[in-house]
Amino acid sequence: MIRALGVSTFFINLSAADMRWPEVIQSIAAQHGVKYTPDEIKNLRGGERSKWLRTNPVTAAQMFQYRVETFLATFLMIKAAPIGTVMDFILRIEFQAHGSTHVHTMFWIKNAPKIGVVSDKEITTFIDKHISCSLPDDNNDELHTLVSVSQTTIQIYSHHRHSQWQCSTSTGDVTAHYVEGSGNHK
Repeated sequence: MIRALGVSTFFINLSAADMRWPEVIQSIAAQHGVKYTPDEIKNLRGGERSKWLRTNPVTAAQMFQYRVETFLATFLMIKAAPIGTVMDFILRIEFQAHGSTHVHTMFWIKNAPKIGVVSDKEITTFIDKHISCSLPDDNNDELHTLVSVSQTTIQIYSHHRHSQWQCSTSTGDVTAHYVEGSGNHK
């Protein structure tokens, strides 16, 4: 696709939160005659939940695929075009050691600026228009906790040494800036 369309506009990874999705474990356990309530699943140790996922990775993968397809259809591919109008995309689904799935995606966006063709300011403006991050207010405890945990995980495991873009935080927001000749993403 890169030969036909050029370099993609966005590279996005989506990971299954199947350890937090009780319906995945419920479905797999039910296939083995075991019935769990969401509270019982919440109280299972991580190793037990992981064991259930490995018991039937096909069901876990199908449920993840359904979520990915739903996310694409109801969020990314809608008329509002939150990341721009998607011209094309490709998905690659992989499995982690504990059985969870994740997907690597590349999106080609209509009229997206091209690095090396337009100014750095045009690139940064495009990115800032479509990508932002902020911590929700404390008044929504569940959402605040979920984003806080996810953001902490991203900061710990995200080492983008291959990129020439630098992310910096200022008052809880993340902005992207092009760093000429840098190869570090901080």
